[in-house]
Amino acid sequence: MKSKNIKKILIGLAILCILSVTITSTYATQNTNVGGINFNIPNGFTEDTTYGDNGVIEPDGVISYTRGYYDSSMHIIHISVCIYDGWETVTVDDIINDTQTKETINGHEGLVERDPDNGLYHFSYFDGNALCTVSVEDENLFEQIIV
Repeated sequence: MKSKNIKKILIGLAILCILSVTITSTYATQNTNVGGINFNIPNGFTEDTTYGDNGVIEPDGVISYTRGYYDSSMHIIHISVCIYDGWETVTVDDIINDTQTKETINGHEGLVERDPDNGLYHFSYFDGNALCTVSVEDENLFEQIIV
C-alpha cells in the first residue's frame, strides 16, 4: 500500500515539474536594447540580423534604430526607436489621429493602431526624446515586450 502512495506522489511531482517548465518557458523572455531603450522579446522569437538599422542619421536629424524578430511560424515583432532632440516635450496627444486609440501599457502612455493592409498592431510611445514603436501580429504581446 505504501508503494501505491509513493507512486501517486511521484506522478504528481512529475506533473508539477512538467507544468512549471511549460509555464516558465511560455513566459520567459530575452532582454534587448534598441537605441538605448530596453525591450523583452518572448522566447521563440529570433532576431533577423540581416534586417535593422543601428543609428542611421536621417536628413532631418532623426537617429533611427530598428530590429526585427520572427518565430518559427514567421510571426513578426518589429521594434523602431527614433531619437530627436526636439521630442522631449511632445506627447501622444500631439500626434494622435482618428485611427489610433490611447492606451497605457506597462506605464507607457501611447497609441495603438491596427494596420488593415498588413494586419499588424502598432503601439507608439515617447520615452524622453525617443519615439518607440512596437509592431506585432498579436496585440497581446505588447505587455510582454514593452518594459
